[in-house]
Amino acid sequence: QALGTWGSSSSGATHQDNTRFAGNGTVTVTTVAVPTSGYATWASGYNLSGGPTGDDDGDGMSNFAEYAFGLNPKSAASVNPISQPLDKSSGLFKYTRHATPATSGLTYSYEWSATLNGDWQAFTPAVAPTSNSATPVEEITVEVPAALLANPKLFLRVKAQ
Repeated sequence: QALGTWGSSSSGATHQDNTRFAGNGTVTVTTVAVPTSGYATWASGYNLSGGPTGDDDGDGMSNFAEYAFGLNPKSAASVNPISQPLDKSSGLFKYTRHATPATSGLTYSYEWSATLNGDWQAFTPAVAPTSNSATPVEEITVEVPAALLANPKLFLRVKAQ
């Protein structure tokens, strides 16, 4: 969407859309600074034309997201970094990511929701996430806190910035 505020016609937002919004609340669309220290080298290796916000393989994930999660930006089949879905009995899930966050400038954070209604909340894993230390893509194991596992519905996401 275009940069700026979005909302219904009663919100006072710069961009108004009564089909998708109701009420007085607004959503602000901004740009995100993409860490470029490792991205440019990675992108040139794939001969990408779309830049960090592009989607060269048309799979719905930006080139930056594919970089951050160790996916192939030239394969529409390479779209899911979750290598092991959440096991509610152990509290563990696994995902892949670019193997050098310390040198790439990337940071990863974890959020949860019980409803998917925009109420995402940050959480800290029960123990520090572990890595299998592979390169260029590593697999990270995350242990979800027991208090979150008690929710009848639980949705998790990993954010890369």
